[in-house]
Amino acid sequence: MAGDSRTRKLKLASFFTIILFIFFGVYFTQSVLAQVVINEFSSFDNPGDWVEIYNFGPGPIDLSEYRLRDSSATQKVDLTGDLNQGEFFVADLKDYLNKTGDIIKLIHLTNDIEDTSPLMTICYGDKKDECERIKVGCYPLQNQSVGSYPSDGGNTFERFSPDTHGSTNTIASLDPCPTPTPEPTNIPTPTPKPMSTSTPTPTPSPTKKPTLTPTKMATPKTAKEPDEEGLIGESGKSDNTLGVKDVTDEEEISTQDEIGEEDSKKFPVFAGIFVVLGIGLIGGSLYTFFRKQKRGYNLGSEKQ
Repeated sequence: MAGDSRTRKLKLASFFTIILFIFFGVYFTQSVLAQVVINEFSSFDNPGDWVEIYNFGPGPIDLSEYRLRDSSATQKVDLTGDLNQGEFFVADLKDYLNKTGDIIKLIHLTNDIEDTSPLMTICYGDKKDECERIKVGCYPLQNQSVGSYPSDGGNTFERFSPDTHGSTNTIASLDPCPTPTPEPTNIPTPTPKPMSTSTPTPTPSPTKKPTLTPTKMATPKTAKEPDEEGLIGESGKSDNTLGVKDVTDEEEISTQDEIGEEDSKKFPVFAGIFVVLGIGLIGGSLYTFFRKQKRGYNLGSEKQ
């Protein structure tokens, strides 16, 4: 039992020792690797492009453990020599860098094998959006450079004119990249709502009242009493019967209207008859009365 307990303790101690070794090893390695940075570069110089390396310490660095690459998969430059703290090293990149935009990578080598991730990556010009950290919106022209600012070894880069090849970046040479003009945003213009225009109600034209035009009524013709020939009718005419001439409907209606209007103008016949009879009766009564009076008078005279 005691042996098993000791074995467990030894295993735990070994496990924690390995963890601590890995932790300090990684931390120490990162601290050493972080001493070397890209400090300045130029892609427009003649006769060739160059990249400046800076060691901000502590201690010297073996540059043979580092390599520079651009955006291509084939072009590379291996560094050589030792670099003391606070010193600069300028690597010749020939004409590898594209003038208007490229990507520069600083890579650490372990037994001549590149580490998975670059120590530092800088994107400039038309390649600036391909980096997450160090992005430079412009590119250097002849006798210009792009470098760390405001101090050597930083992560903010600006343009310098003239360049500070192999020396400290100074504010006297600062020529900042122009601020990009933001693209105008198309703001939709609201469409104005049409104003409702009231349409005036048209004034109705006065309606002309029809004027009654008196219709001339035809004077009715006096109907002749039919004679024997009229009653018998002419044998050669088929449109007369019993001496009465056939008339059209319109003529009959017109005649009836004319007769009715003429009758309305005449004194009523029946009323005249009653008036005449009344006058006759009154006259007859008066005649009879006076006759009796006269007869009585005559009889009285004879008796006397």
